[in-house]
Amino acid sequence: MEGLVGMAEALEVVEEAFRLHGLGEIATPRRVVLNPKDGRGWFAAMPAYAEAWRALAVKAVASYPENPSRGLPTISALTLYVDGETGVPLALLEAGYLTGLRTGAAGGIAAKYLARHES
Repeated sequence: MEGLVGMAEALEVVEEAFRLHGLGEIATPRRVVLNPKDGRGWFAAMPAYAEAWRALAVKAVASYPENPSRGLPTISALTLYVDGETGVPLALLEAGYLTGLRTGAAGGIAAKYLARHES
C-alpha cells in the first residue's frame, strides 16, 4: 500500500469517515478481542460498514510485543474489503501500513479541530 496511499489521502478519507460516523452512517460493532492465556499478546477482529461507500470491511489485527526478538513485527494486520451491495470480497490488504496511516490521520484531524487557532 505504501506509495499508493499517502497522508494527504488518508486525512481526507479519515475526516469523511469521522463525519459519517458522527451522523450514524457508519456501523462499527464492538470489536472481538481474544487473549491467549499465556499473555503473549492479543488478537482482535474489527468489522465496519459504511453505507455511503457501500463498503463492508473487517480488520484482523494481532499484537505480540515480543515478536521483534523473533525478527517479526509487533503488530500484524489484514483487512478484508467486501462490496456492500453484493457481498463479494474485493480485496485482502496487509493493514499494518494503513493502520499507522489512519492513526496519524486521526491525530492530525483532532489537532485541526481541537487545537487553539492562535497556537
